[in-house]
Amino acid sequence: MPSAEFKDWWDSFRLTGDICPLRLGMSRDEIKTLLGQPDDTSTPSRKYRTPSILKYGDVEFHFGLGPEGRLQLIYLERDGVPQTSISLIN
Repeated sequence: MPSAEFKDWWDSFRLTGDICPLRLGMSRDEIKTLLGQPDDTSTPSRKYRTPSILKYGDVEFHFGLGPEGRLQLIYLERDGVPQTSISLIN
């Protein structure tokens, strides 16, 4: 179940399209401070012990590899169909 903080942000984003206070390049800890604990995460690997995806409801926040990886992609998929994404292109 998504946190109240995430629900507030999501409702605002759906109405306005403004992702603030989120921004690409944020750390996992910054996202967790704003949105609370994620509902799910990706499975860490032996090489990368820190999950690269934090999931809140249907919304996925993708980070660069390793513990210092920064937010690179915000992705929404429903019923296997991509709905929207915001990404940082290097």
